[in-house]
Amino acid sequence: VKERGGQWDRWALLHRKVWEEVHGSIPDGYAVGFRDQDKTNCCIENLFLLTFEENVVMNHQGYRSQNPELTDAGLMTVRLKRAISKRRKRVPNNDK
Repeated sequence: VKERGGQWDRWALLHRKVWEEVHGSIPDGYAVGFRDQDKTNCCIENLFLLTFEENVVMNHQGYRSQNPELTDAGLMTVRLKRAISKRRKRVPNNDK
């Protein structure tokens, strides 16, 4: 990217660069993932944005796959579980 400066000033990760060219800057706390888990496949259709927290859960729960549709389903599962958890914390239990 540049000839002078520190390592991270001179170099940029290709998948992040591709994402930013299409969608703009990556917000703090977010990462760019690969739908098919092939880190050499940096086409925009193979990239997706997720939070660091979602990334951790995807890794720990094994929600990543070489099949892009399964990776998408894994991310939606993580987001659904987080939404349910947040909702339960806000709403008092009325099942009594």
